[in-house]
Amino acid sequence: DCVVSGPEDAVIRLAVILDGQGVSLRRLKIKGAAHSSMVDPILGTFAEFVKTIPLHPPQIPWVSNVTGTWLTEEEAVQPDYWVRHLRQTVRFTDGIQRLTRDPDQILLEVGPGRTLTTLVTRHPGKAAEQIVLCSMRHPKDIQSDVAFLLTSLGKLWLAGVPIDWVEFYANEQRHRIPLS
Repeated sequence: DCVVSGPEDAVIRLAVILDGQGVSLRRLKIKGAAHSSMVDPILGTFAEFVKTIPLHPPQIPWVSNVTGTWLTEEEAVQPDYWVRHLRQTVRFTDGIQRLTRDPDQILLEVGPGRTLTTLVTRHPGKAAEQIVLCSMRHPKDIQSDVAFLLTSLGKLWLAGVPIDWVEFYANEQRHRIPLS
């Protein structure tokens, strides 16, 4: 899979060429052309803005879309890294290759939809037994958000992921009711 971005007329011309070659394609429903030259005019302003934000090393390891490998503590705290993140090509396939090296690695898409989950599931490096889940239902799914979340949480728990049940139920009011 590949994503292209750029001026609308150039994307349309490419779509016509690819369609003529029998290449399956679909337009993404996004309003910006991140990771393309179209964001170049805002990079300086963005860099200045990022410099105003306190940056900290990650508390959990995660794979960078800039490098396709584990984000380093040094990268995470450099405003220039985040400017590159906005402009450079997304190294999604490299990141998936990194994550699928360990079939025990559980992958969870955090956010609406299932685009990333679908791409990971189709990746040739993914082992059949590797668990890939979504945290939120697709907008076209009719299942309730709560049921979907609880199902995904249950699958994580069954796979051995420790769940902080005290925190999960922290905002609920429980009452004992005598049954006799």
